[in-house]
Amino acid sequence: MQACKCVKAWVQFGVPMDSCDVIVDTLLNCVNDEELQDTVLEALSSLVSHPDTHKYPHTLMDVLKKLLPLDRVMHQYMAEGSYEMCLPVLSLFITFGESHSRLLIDWSTSCPEGRDVVLRLVTSILAASSCHAQFPTQETISEMPFGFWYILQDDIIACEPEQYQKCVALFGPVYTALVNAMLVKSMLDPKDDEWTADQREQLRCYRTDIADTIMYSFNILR
Repeated sequence: MQACKCVKAWVQFGVPMDSCDVIVDTLLNCVNDEELQDTVLEALSSLVSHPDTHKYPHTLMDVLKKLLPLDRVMHQYMAEGSYEMCLPVLSLFITFGESHSRLLIDWSTSCPEGRDVVLRLVTSILAASSCHAQFPTQETISEMPFGFWYILQDDIIACEPEQYQKCVALFGPVYTALVNAMLVKSMLDPKDDEWTADQREQLRCYRTDIADTIMYSFNILR
């Protein structure tokens, strides 16, 4: 536990990504330990979100490939309805996506392997946005990716025309699925006798975020 916390603090000072293979592998070997899992995933989040990591795109791709099998854990929790148990893995995925959305676009439009890796990450985040439960009484994970969807579309519309068209073809279906899911989730009504005032306010803010996200999606879908 203390070693994982040390890694989390240490990497914030900047560690060359090309020397982190052993660290990443060691942390991932500990991820199945329930006592260590949250600390391990926080350490990995600190590692992949450091401002210098973009200098090592090939190493980052290798790290992402190692992280993606964690999506099975997230999907299992979601299938069981244990949405809050998804938070550590989902947070790591969103941190990676928000920190490196420009790289995700480049990878996904440059080669089939990159496309598959990026789509697996994006699909996992989409699953959280689309989870079949009522916000905020049954789940609170679907509000976490709002920032990611904004950053991704913002970087897409900043692309040169040729790459932009590739992105629209690739991510258009993702944003279509997102809009459809958001429309459904925004129409779930609170039960008058079961909701607190705080929960009603959370839903109001959530619906505002949904409206914003649909507008961002229009930039991709037209």
